[in-house]
Amino acid sequence: MILFIFGIVLLIISFIFKNIYSTLINPASIFSLMWGIIFTLYSLKLFNIYSVENYVLFIYSIGALSFIIGCIPVRFKIGERTFINKNRDSLNNYNSNQKQRFFLLLFSFITMVILLIKAYKILPYWSGGVSSVKLANAEGYILYPAWFDILYTFFARPFEMVCVFVVAVDFFFGQSEYTKLQFMVTSLIVLFGYIATGSKFSLIIPVLSFVLVYEIYQKESNSTSNKKTFSNNLRKLSFNKKIIILSLSLMIILFIIYMLNQKYSGWKESIYMYLVGCIPCGGNALKNSVNNNMYFSMVSFNGVYRVISTFFTVFGIKLPYASFMNEAYNMIETYEKAIYISPTIKYNAFISIFTYFYKDGGLFFVILASFFFGRVSNNAFLHLINEKSIYSLLIYLFICYLILFSIVRSQLFLAPTVMTYIYIFLFFRKSKE
Repeated sequence: MILFIFGIVLLIISFIFKNIYSTLINPASIFSLMWGIIFTLYSLKLFNIYSVENYVLFIYSIGALSFIIGCIPVRFKIGERTFINKNRDSLNNYNSNQKQRFFLLLFSFITMVILLIKAYKILPYWSGGVSSVKLANAEGYILYPAWFDILYTFFARPFEMVCVFVVAVDFFFGQSEYTKLQFMVTSLIVLFGYIATGSKFSLIIPVLSFVLVYEIYQKESNSTSNKKTFSNNLRKLSFNKKIIILSLSLMIILFIIYMLNQKYSGWKESIYMYLVGCIPCGGNALKNSVNNNMYFSMVSFNGVYRVISTFFTVFGIKLPYASFMNEAYNMIETYEKAIYISPTIKYNAFISIFTYFYKDGGLFFVILASFFFGRVSNNAFLHLINEKSIYSLLIYLFICYLILFSIVRSQLFLAPTVMTYIYIFLFFRKSKE
């Protein structure tokens, strides 16, 4: 009952922040809404899902509250003006220059080729279904040259996400001559990425990105300053684009439901387990943390340390923390194996960001890191409000990705996620006005 009430409180907090910022896509609202739904649904104990110890729920709850506190702005500004910059015709600010777009398209082609090779190699395993594809990837059935693995991990995978974010922005705001070609290339990148990995996230991320950017587009195009500057005929979303959005979204959603329906007893049970499974699965990892060493951020930010370490390795320099970094990586990987979260259902990978934080430094680090995550997320949102540039929007999409997939893990544990931020910085930072 307490967990149910706490879940409802989080939902209320989500709508409080929505009223503060006049939009639901601020970090506190997104985070509170997501975890409020998770806590509320888990409290119902549907489909015979296993219970966890109270200290597990306490760690998760403290982490969620710390994030929300980190999102509290120093000064509240109520109403529409928090999202609209009256001094700018901001619809034009979400475009980058032609030179940037040319190189972006060039690297997109390279990414497409790398993913095409991966997709082609893994294609025979699709005869055994998605599980066979994932097993082949996890066990390394297909061997690639070392240079190809490096290109895939540090270039193709992160650039796939960069392309998805950029196309989402382009679809609503883009005016570049490369926009249509970028859209087609990115569509192939997403397709090849899914074939290569079998991961539903390859399909979910584009949908979420489009939803987030659409909400921003609506806010921008409805502002007073933009209505005065741009004609409605030019700025309203075209009928063709609406059809494309609805068609692609419907196709992806139906496909995901079909895949989920195949996995468990039905798509409803699958969605329920995907949403709340991080609690019992994370509970299993936390249960084994009592006598374990602490890793002092090496788990949660393993990807950051790995990118730095890999950079120095190129020059023949091995950093002293490399072995500790690998130990932390291997340790957390042991908890991402499939375990039973109900008498009949196995579940893996989703152990939540709070489990990663706890492994790094116990409850203190959960509070500190969650607060810091909330503060950084809200600063990125406020930066978007004040700056109105493609760089600030792409950074915020990246932050939203970290938030939305915090039910899985600390995404900065993965080197490709860190590289995604680096590529956004390198390509679009100079777009700032």
